[in-house]
Amino acid sequence: MKNVWSILCNHSLKDEESKKISIINIVDSIGVIINNDQIGQKTFVNFPLELISCWSSFGDNFNNFTVKIELLDPQKQVLINTKLDVKKENYKNVNKVKNITTNLSIKSFPVDGAGMYIFNISQKSDNDKSFKLVSQIPVIVDIQVAK
Repeated sequence: MKNVWSILCNHSLKDEESKKISIINIVDSIGVIINNDQIGQKTFVNFPLELISCWSSFGDNFNNFTVKIELLDPQKQVLINTKLDVKKENYKNVNKVKNITTNLSIKSFPVDGAGMYIFNISQKSDNDKSFKLVSQIPVIVDIQVAK
């Protein structure tokens, strides 16, 4: 499976019958208000996000794979590191499956300063020894201190 696209949004809706996805409020920047005592510390902000990726076999057979998602802060420190396993047995009529959508829900966004944060999306099939970076999504975080 190959990554066709990945996008960051506030919310999505999936129609199970038609398999169509509605992506609501694409996110490329976040404005955050923090207290004075939170400056320079890792703070979790209540800002729900969804990282949605579309994967395609491009006509080949569906093979199991793992998606790794990392969120890097402006200093390239890893704030989120998670994996999603995509397995054949989780899909009905697996022989007809050509495209798959994965969805990572993030309830609160970790910040430790202003700047560009990057979501790295990597993939590894069951036959691979290591993950390969397939997509990156930048997010600009602007921080204001509460008065």
